[in-house]
Amino acid sequence: NPLDPNNIIIAVQQDHWGVASWLSCSVFYTLDGGSTWTQANVITSRHQGATTPDDINDWEIDNDPDIAFDYQGNAYFSNLGFNFVQAIYSDCPGGNFNEDVQFFKSTDKGQSWTKAQHITVDDGNSHFLEKQTIVADPYRENVLYAFVPD
Repeated sequence: NPLDPNNIIIAVQQDHWGVASWLSCSVFYTLDGGSTWTQANVITSRHQGATTPDDINDWEIDNDPDIAFDYQGNAYFSNLGFNFVQAIYSDCPGGNFNEDVQFFKSTDKGQSWTKAQHITVDDGNSHFLEKQTIVADPYRENVLYAFVPD
């Protein structure tokens, strides 16, 4: 955090599943320079509690976490959520290859986060989203840039 060097936020992939990917991403923050860490309550996939079908964070798996701070100390977290498992296994009906780059914002040093917002959504037919990067504008408030290669 450019306003508080004791505030560090990290995002990690967790719970690797077979050949598919990571089941979820988790966000951790510290307010004391890394002596202690707390897991933030960020819901990025079904494995963390997303229960409403077609909700923005209702993804089978997700990965590629990224964190950025703006000049005011606000933090941004992005990740790639996608459906994969049901689409490749015939015994799991209803699958698709839909995917979404989503982001969340924290104004309190990572302790709480907004609900997921879309950066881009793909229906799985034309692109393969991966390795997005986010950067907060160093001069303009509430401006976030995202690079999403396909």
